[in-house]
Parts: sequence; C-alpha cells; structure tokens
Amino acid sequence: MKTEFKSILDIDNGAIIAKLDKVIMEVMKGFNDPNCDPKGKGKVTLTLTMSDDENGIIGIEDSIKHVPVSLRKNKVYMTKGTMTNPITGEPSMVLREMNGQAMGQLDFSGNINEPVEVIVGLGRIGQEEIEKVQEEK
Repeated sequence: MKTEFKSILDIDNGAIIAKLDKVIMEVMKGFNDPNCDPKGKGKVTLTLTMSDDENGIIGIEDSIKHVPVSLRKNKVYMTKGTMTNPITGEPSMVLREMNGQAMGQLDFSGNINEPVEVIVGLGRIGQEEIEKVQEEK
C-alpha cells in the first residue's frame, strides 16, 4: 500500500482550503471597495473541532467565520429648502446636497462644468418622467 503524508487541511480533497479561500476573497473585496474604511481590518477565523466516538473514529468539523472590512464613515452636508414637485406641482420640503461645484467652473479639459443639483425628499424622479409631464401641459 502506498503511503502519503499530508496536512490535515488537505483532507476531503482540500475542501477546508477551498472554503477558506472563498471567505478570504470575500474579506479582500472590502479592501478594494471605496465605501470601506481605508484603515479597516478584516478577520478570518478557522476552527477545527475534533471528536472521538465509541468506535475510535475521529470526526473533524470545520467552522470558518469572518469579519469583513468595516464601512467608512461619511458626512454629507445638505441645505434645507422647498421646491415645487415637477410631477404634482405641489411645494415640498427638500434637502439639497452641497457638492462643492460652482456654476461655470472649468474642468481640466477647459469645458464649463454644469453642476448637478441633488435633491432628496421627492423620491426618485427620472428626467423622462419630468419631460413627459411637461409635454402634457
């Protein structure tokens, strides 16, 4: 009989290593995610529980737990105001995102930058919906 000496991690055709690789890749994704804390830490824990039964058979059970990289904290500044809802025509309380873009500001290519006003409080209204209502009037 041929004898092979292997690591316990190689048993079951390397299933433990395969699962561990999958979990590590999940944690690693957080380091490339711009929404995650750039100084954040991920953690992977492998636990092997071994038990002996009355027949002398040793069972090995694996448990892999992970802590993903934490999300970074954000602070967004918004101004309060009112705006006429372009769909219903009713005045509504809204928040406007202060995005640091000024009207007429030039970009690196020399093009005039038209800032996008971000409005929160009216729900998601697409440009197509606004144009459709304006056409109907």
